Amino acid sequence: MTEAATTRSKRAATALAHLPEHDPALSALALWCDMQDAPGNETFTSDDSIHIGADFVRLPLREQIGVLGHHVLHIALRHEFRMGAMQQRFGAAFDAATHNLCSDAIINECLERGGHSLPRPAVLLKRFLEDADAGGLDPAQDVLSQWDVDRLYMQIQQRGIQNVLADYQETTGFKPDIHPNEIPLKTDRDAGIWRAHLIRAARSSGAAGRGIGQLLHHLSDATASRTPWEHHLRRVLAKATSHDPKRSYRRPRSAWIAADAHAQHTGGPQPVFEPAIVRYGIRPRLVVAVDASGSVDLDVLALFAGEVVGITNKSNAETHILCFDEEVFAHRCVTGVNARSAFQGLPLRRDGGTSFIDVLSQAEALKPSMIIVLTDLMGAFGPRPSAPVLWATPIPPRVSPPFGTVLELVR
Repeated sequence: MTEAATTRSKRAATALAHLPEHDPALSALALWCDMQDAPGNETFTSDDSIHIGADFVRLPLREQIGVLGHHVLHIALRHEFRMGAMQQRFGAAFDAATHNLCSDAIINECLERGGHSLPRPAVLLKRFLEDADAGGLDPAQDVLSQWDVDRLYMQIQQRGIQNVLADYQETTGFKPDIHPNEIPLKTDRDAGIWRAHLIRAARSSGAAGRGIGQLLHHLSDATASRTPWEHHLRRVLAKATSHDPKRSYRRPRSAWIAADAHAQHTGGPQPVFEPAIVRYGIRPRLVVAVDASGSVDLDVLALFAGEVVGITNKSNAETHILCFDEEVFAHRCVTGVNARSAFQGLPLRRDGGTSFIDVLSQAEALKPSMIIVLTDLMGAFGPRPSAPVLWATPIPPRVSPPFGTVLELVR
């Protein structure tokens, strides 16, 4: 994308003409958006374009500007492509309407703080967190800097409050306004370009004293996209289970044999001995400890299991699953053939306390390449094992463990 996108919509012409005086930042971003008049009444975003419906021109001018800014931010923040990426992570369990609702809540909160008017009822992030709260979604003081659409959607999935949100959508009259042509979408090749557009818009209009320019500096949803936790887990597990080539002086390298034979045939100097490379030694072993006390959501467990199973299959690692609360009560050794079914049938007791002392002790006795503990980190830690420990936690930890690496599964 080297030139500003061509805007062909006649319905959006008046709002576009007044946008610079109301919001210089949105005006700068709108220059890069393709806009088309849609055949129906609805205004929506699809295929990285804004489709302006017939009902748009019936709105007051201030609301036209607000609706236009809403869809400009959908494109600038890459919500359609992020929706596709989340679909790839969750598969059939993904709810596109809930993801759309999360993105609308963030955008509308930003627009209202920027002085824009929106058709009512409009979903706002702060009110959304309060109404959808099921005992765990505590709104932060500065919600825009704390929440992005992916983190918000993951929290909703983990807390299982989709039914609450369904009622909320019906009450507010919410209708999805992102209509992707395909899910999952192809790779978003313009993500970096749009981050640059956001930075320039914030810098050029942040001192204007109006609009969303100053908010863009603090908007969590506008920051560089975060690497999904699955990628971090994949990299760590691949490193732990990779084969470390060893040198064996019991036999020479094949290249040395050929060089030595050539030297003997030609009468040349004998080459310096080169030991063989042993590429396959002891089979790598993983221990996956699953906290069965109730802190692990089944959807997160399914995602987690998929990543571990993938690594097990590719690396031929021997994987041991230990279910525990205050002590280990189930131990399974799985292979690539039965790994997924073994995870799906784990005996999660969902009561009792949590202690890591017994599970780490039993894991240590297996002499693993790595110990992965899926838990909320609320328990007694005990002594440090000799193997590296990865704490995979589905919620932000309240305390830092005395050893090991923490991987948050909330994003």
